[in-house]
Formats: sequence, C-alpha cells, structure tokens
Amino acid sequence: MHKKEIKIIKNEFKEFYTKFIHIDNDMFCININANEDIKSGFLNINENKDNILILIIKIHSNCFEVINKNLGEQTKYFESIEHIFNFFCPISFKNFITKNIENKLMSYS
Repeated sequence: MHKKEIKIIKNEFKEFYTKFIHIDNDMFCININANEDIKSGFLNINENKDNILILIIKIHSNCFEVINKNLGEQTKYFESIEHIFNFFCPISFKNFITKNIENKLMSYS
C-alpha cells in the first residue's frame, strides 16, 4: 500500500541510517547511528560501542506510527518521517540536515 513512500524514505535518508529493513507494504525498520544523542533513552549499544537507534515504523494514510514496544507512554504518532527523527535523535538529525545543506551549497560553487 505504501511501498512507494517507503522506497522514497529509504533513498532520501540513506546517508542517515546504517540499516534499513522493509518489513511489509506499510512497515519498515530503520537503524540510525545516533552517537550525538547519547542521552536518549531509546538507544541500543552495538558491538562497536556505537549508539544505535532502532525504530520500527508503520505508515498510515495520514501519519507515521513508531511501534517499538519499549516506548511506553511516549508519543507514537507523527506527521512525517522528519518529525520522528527530530523527536528520537534531534542532534544526529540536525547534523544530517546541516551536512546535506552544506553539500548542496558546495555543489553550486
């Protein structure tokens, strides 16, 4: 159902995540190296001692839902994928956006 939208997310943010798993037509899992967001309670430490944020995301017709079981009472529904990244790993996402802007500006030089 949302296969095309998931493919767009996969391509648009490929420099931001370390692993992308397409689960089904409405759901995917994304692993983000979030070393800058060391105070986040949602991180997992991998074998390389990196802070890995693992998000399982389901796309609905009007929103995105993070369906991780460890969220508890945290916000689960978001208007966009960018809102999800900004909520769970704001520093890492800001650095990703800044790098993209710098790269685009450099390409115009």
